[in-house]
Amino acid sequence: MTDSDLSPSPRKRSAKEMTEELLSKVDLDFKPQAVIPGDDVTDLVTKVSKDVTLGGGLRRSVATSKVRCVRSGILRYAPPSTYWVETGSMKRYAPAEDDGVVGIVEDRSGTGYRVGMFGSMPGSLPILAFEGATKRTKPSLKVGDVVYVRV
Repeated sequence: MTDSDLSPSPRKRSAKEMTEELLSKVDLDFKPQAVIPGDDVTDLVTKVSKDVTLGGGLRRSVATSKVRCVRSGILRYAPPSTYWVETGSMKRYAPAEDDGVVGIVEDRSGTGYRVGMFGSMPGSLPILAFEGATKRTKPSLKVGDVVYVRV
């Protein structure tokens, strides 16, 4: 008989004990919900455990330890402790015809303005497209001015 034969063997746990331990680490009450940038989701993500893994769209403040959303979408959860914000398939807004869009004047030329609409390409805004504008009475927009236009 050796010393290793005399050492106590690790206690075997029952399937019920193992299941209870795993379930205590899983948030069974979590329901996906819509979130927008700036939402404080600290209470939702730290309900079961303080040690969570944050995925895309979530940031933890070093100073306050609060978890905030930085993207809009659906807050999702994967056991045991991973949370992320799932966004739609569209990453960038693509203006369509007859959409109202807020843009910023990026450049001015003799015949019009180049307007950044936060889409894939800037828009073109002719000077004479303004209501009541003529060659004599032109609008005087400067670079950086904000405009609301219809595509």
